[in-house]
Amino acid sequence: MMQDSYDPVNDLLVFCRNDNNFYTKHYYPCMAKLSDLRDMKKTLKKSHVLPMLKSGIEQYCNKYDIDKDVFDKGVVSRILETLMKEEMPQIRNGEYRCR
Repeated sequence: MMQDSYDPVNDLLVFCRNDNNFYTKHYYPCMAKLSDLRDMKKTLKKSHVLPMLKSGIEQYCNKYDIDKDVFDKGVVSRILETLMKEEMPQIRNGEYRCR
């Protein structure tokens, strides 16, 4: 992979959504929690997503032998922003609703 084409934001989100183990144990439950919180008219906060993302970064970096320093605060902030922008339409439409 060429360094110039490496996009840590997109790559991490692709990993989180496509690694079956991570998706079922971490990603989907987190999105379902966000859906439940939204249904209860609670404010969605970064703190609801951050533990899942930290776990995703850890697993992604271990799996692909990537230095965790790539995921500094700026990159994590962009991941959170992108994730919420992409997932909110699904959450609003009940995609992750468990009840």
